[in-house]
Amino acid sequence: MGSDQNNTGLINRLTTLSPVDLMLVAVFITGICFSPTLLNDWTNWDDGVFVLENPQVATPDSLSAGNLKYMFTDPGAPGIYHPIAILSLAIDYKLWETNAFGFHLTSLLLHLANTALVFILFLRLSGHNAPGQKAIAFFGALLFGIHPMHIESVAWISARKDVLCCLFFLACCLFYMRYRETAMARPRFLFYSLVLLSFVLALLAKGIAITLPLILLLIDYLQGDRSFAQLRGRIIDKLPLILVSVLMIWLIKHDQQNVDSLLGLDEYPYQKTIFIGIFNTISYLIKAVVPYSLSPFHPFPFLEGIDLPTSYYLSIIPFLILLMVLFKAWKHYPALFFGLAFFLVSIAPLLQILPFGKAVQAERYTYIAYIGLFYCFAFAIQRLLSGHNKPLVTIILTIWLGALSVLSFQYMQVWKNSETLWSAVIKAYPEHYFAWQSRGQYHTNAGNYPQAQQDLNEAIALNPNFSGVYFERGRLFMKRGELFKAIEDFSATIERNPNHARAYLNRGICILQLNDNHQVGLFNINKAIEADPNYALAWFNRGMIHKRKGRHEAALADVKQAVELAPHNALFQQHYQRLANETRQ
Repeated sequence: MGSDQNNTGLINRLTTLSPVDLMLVAVFITGICFSPTLLNDWTNWDDGVFVLENPQVATPDSLSAGNLKYMFTDPGAPGIYHPIAILSLAIDYKLWETNAFGFHLTSLLLHLANTALVFILFLRLSGHNAPGQKAIAFFGALLFGIHPMHIESVAWISARKDVLCCLFFLACCLFYMRYRETAMARPRFLFYSLVLLSFVLALLAKGIAITLPLILLLIDYLQGDRSFAQLRGRIIDKLPLILVSVLMIWLIKHDQQNVDSLLGLDEYPYQKTIFIGIFNTISYLIKAVVPYSLSPFHPFPFLEGIDLPTSYYLSIIPFLILLMVLFKAWKHYPALFFGLAFFLVSIAPLLQILPFGKAVQAERYTYIAYIGLFYCFAFAIQRLLSGHNKPLVTIILTIWLGALSVLSFQYMQVWKNSETLWSAVIKAYPEHYFAWQSRGQYHTNAGNYPQAQQDLNEAIALNPNFSGVYFERGRLFMKRGELFKAIEDFSATIERNPNHARAYLNRGICILQLNDNHQVGLFNINKAIEADPNYALAWFNRGMIHKRKGRHEAALADVKQAVELAPHNALFQQHYQRLANETRQ
């Protein structure tokens, strides 16, 4: 992939700068566009589960040897194994405690580091001795850095796994290129060891790194190994990585089934999910150029028994065209083939062909996958700026990059807090209950009870069969002291989900507050423990009931269990010590 020696205009000005200067310019512009994230707060979308309520993170001794062992040997509260991401959050908690600024600062710095690594990768892929290739590296890194589809991975604290995984993903690619270029045995062994290490770290940050062995094969292709025979030989290099990937696939499937995040194919049959995957592929491809319909949450477009929108079936047409382009590019346009294949390989596990979670799409899924598309875009930009229509291309490029920058700066405001986040989702999807429920939960916690009830009532009207909405409204009534209404909603929760431990506990507490009926209250708390034996708060409350009834040994045993389950809870520790002293006396 040579360069045009007659480059002028913008390309010529870019080539007068050193690669380091160009990289710093891309990083600086990215920092400006994404700087509003530093003013954002926590959200109630998984930030509690992943950070603020996570016993692996929010503890005074989060970096102790025992807790580090806990991170790497137990999936913990989030239910998905990504210990490197949890470790980084624990380090932030040690430094900043609950100050969201510090967590956002770390995510932003990681994104800036990734932008720099994309620049280095593109420079090396394109041949860093050719002047025009600095333009490819610059525009590719700039697109990666400022693109609005990457906001979610940076602005959402719980998405720390995305930026960390990408960091080690890119490092693995760069180490692999050094391994390819090195002939001496000892340096080759060193670089391959670094390849394997960075690959494992990427997997421990987020399982999506399982695609890396295929990405490394694409690097082989771009670097000249374009026959099937040459690529077969390169597969041997990847065998240890492939074995590690298989192990991670098993862990991902096992952990996601444990937290019920995989949806049943009875609800989403293959006849539909295939077209969901095809539609998502085309949608992500278009959004790389024109990031339309941005939203923190994109719900599934249909329910059981309801057909897909027509657009999902029609997406097969551009998808087939895409495959034809890919086939044509194999021999004639290596940069295009590399970039498109990189995108398709990286996005494939996230297309919802095997559905998981509540969202049909997620902007964070593009964080790594778009690296391939941006390589194509940057290569095309460099060629167009070297052609005969440089002024027109420069104007269009300036408008496009400027629009992306402004949109990113503005869209970052959506992630300011839970209210702005869910209000944006409601604006995009007003008929989906989850956003109304989540905003109602935020207003409940903020003490804005009238708005909370209005949002939760709307959520129930939209989906009267979902247990979680009734539970949230029950919490609201409980906070307002309307205990009869709270009991009704907790009972409605249990009717729809008989294993809802928190609903049993809260119903039991409400009953005790109303009429001090210890028998009925104790029954509900026992049901909570039966539904979730690791529910420390239920053990503690049962211990308090035993204490009030004078059963000190039973109280001590239950509170001790609560302390063992939540060893850093000061309230549990205080009552345990008091009960232990009373029992000894």
